[in-house]
Amino acid sequence: MKNPKAEIIRSNILKLASMVPLPQARVMTLGGEGIEARIWQGYDIPPQNGWLIERNQARGGKLIKGFSYRSHNELRTFPKILAGLYGDDQAFVDYAHIDIFGTLTEDVINDFAPILPLVFKSRAKCLAVTVADSRRNTTLEQWPDILMRGSRLFGRKAKLLYRKMLDVQKEIPTNEDIPESFVKFNPENGAKREFGLLVQFAEVLEKLNLGMSPCFIERYVYVSRYSGRPFRMRTYFFRFESKRLAKPSRALAHTWVRSRLSFANHEGFQEIHRAHVREKYRVEKNKTTSMPAKMSDMPQTPKLAALAALVGGDIEGEYKSLLAKAGVIDKFASALAAAGVVIPGTAALLEPPTSSDRRGPGRPAGKPNKKTLEDLSEIELIDFRVRALELRHSSNGDWLSARREFISKEFGYCNNSISSRVGGLVARMSGKHRESFKQRLFVALGDKAQPYIDRIDRIPETPLG
Repeated sequence: MKNPKAEIIRSNILKLASMVPLPQARVMTLGGEGIEARIWQGYDIPPQNGWLIERNQARGGKLIKGFSYRSHNELRTFPKILAGLYGDDQAFVDYAHIDIFGTLTEDVINDFAPILPLVFKSRAKCLAVTVADSRRNTTLEQWPDILMRGSRLFGRKAKLLYRKMLDVQKEIPTNEDIPESFVKFNPENGAKREFGLLVQFAEVLEKLNLGMSPCFIERYVYVSRYSGRPFRMRTYFFRFESKRLAKPSRALAHTWVRSRLSFANHEGFQEIHRAHVREKYRVEKNKTTSMPAKMSDMPQTPKLAALAALVGGDIEGEYKSLLAKAGVIDKFASALAAAGVVIPGTAALLEPPTSSDRRGPGRPAGKPNKKTLEDLSEIELIDFRVRALELRHSSNGDWLSARREFISKEFGYCNNSISSRVGGLVARMSGKHRESFKQRLFVALGDKAQPYIDRIDRIPETPLG
C-alpha cells in the first residue's frame, strides 16, 4: 500500500459521514504537510468548518497559501478561539486528529486535554490519535512506574491487559529482509508502548471526569514514508458516548483490548483476528507445568537449605537424608531399567503426574472450553444480536424461555450468566440506545450495515422488561 496514513484518514472521514453530514461536520487536525486538508477537500468539507493547527511558522505559511481552511498556531489555545467564534455552548469539533509523536508527556497532555471537551460536546464525538513508534518513548524507560499506574487504574487485570496486547503484537508480521541498520519490530516494546498510551489516556479521562467513555475503538499499525524515511506509526480511532460509570478506566481498557487491530501490507490493511489470539492465549494458559523427570532434579532453593541449617539438629539431618534418598531412588530405578526389569509402580515415581492424577480419585475430568460471546467475530456478534432482537419481538411475552433455548442452540449450553448478558445486549437495541447502536454498526461495517439497520427498524422500540 503506497499511502496507508491517507487511507486511514479517508476511513475516519467516512465513519464521520455516517454520523454527521460532512457539509455540517466541524473538523480539526494538526496541519503538518496538508495531507488531511487535501482529503477534506475531496469530501467537500466547507473551508469554514475545517481547522489546521500548525506551530511551525514556515509550514503554517504553506498551509495558508495552499488551502482555504482556517488555521491557528497553538493547540492549547484553540478552544478559546473556537469559543470566541461560536460561544462556549457551540464550541465543539465533531472530529479531531492529534499527532502526539511518541508519549503523552506532561506538555503534550496540557495541549491535548483541552481538545477532548470540544469533541465530547459534538454530535459525532470522534477522535483520532497518531503516535510514532520509532520516536523516543518514555514508557520504555519508565516501565515499572507505568505498570504500577496501570494497576491503580485497572486493578489485578493490569498485567492481563498487557499480556493480551503482547499476544496481539506477536501476530503482526515482520519484514525479515530489512537492512541491519534498521531497528526491527519488537512485539514486547510495541505492547509496552500501547499499554503506556492506554494508561496515560485513562488518566486524562479520569482527570477530566466528564462522563464519557469510548464505545468504539479501531487500531492501525503501518509504516509512513512522508518524511522520506520509513517510520513505524500507530493510529487509534475513538468514538465516544455519554456514559457515567463507576470505573470508567476499566471500561476503556475493556473496549480497547476488544477492538480491531489492523496492519498495513502491500495489499492493504489486514485485520488480526481476535479469535485466533484468544485461542492461542487459552491454550498457553491451560498448559501444565512439567514435573522434573527425576526426584533429585526438583529445585532445592538456597532459602530451604538455609532454613534447615538455621533450625539444625534433627531437621537439618532429615533434610540431608531426603536429598540423599532422592538420589538413591533415581540410581536404583535407572539400574533396574538398564537390566530390563520393570517393577509395577517404579515408573510412576519418575513420571510427571497426569491431570487426572492431580485431580485425585473419583474426581470427574475437566470440561472442554465452552464457546462464549467473546469467541464470535464482530460480524457474527452483530448478526447474533439482531437475531436475538427479532426473537425477543416474536416471543409473545415468554422472552426468557425463548432466549435460553436460542442460546443453547447457538453455544451448546446456557447458564444464568450468558442469559443475562444476552438480555442486556438486546436491551440496548430495544429502547433509547438503539440509535447509538445503529451508529456503531455504520462505523464498524460501513455500507454492509444497512441490511441490519433495516431489520432493526422493522421492530418497534420498546423497553425491555
